Parts: sequence; structure tokens; C-alpha cells
Amino acid sequence: MGTVDFAQNWKWAEINHVDIAVKGDKIVIRNGCLYH
Repeated sequence: MGTVDFAQNWKWAEINHVDIAVKGDKIVIRNGCLYH
């Protein structure tokens, strides 16, 4: 469930040159968005 979303979110962030921080199973986007 989370694996696919995680991969897509990670790639999306990289393509858009967005700095991201991985907190456990959550991805925190620097612009303030939070992906579970």
C-alpha cells in the first residue's frame, strides 16, 4: 500500500527539485505538505 505511494512521492519530489525529509513512514515536504 505505502510502497507504491512512497516511490511515486519520492520521484515526484526529485523531479520537482523539492527538498524532502523522511520521518519514519511519513514524507515531509519542505513546502509544508505532508504525505503519509
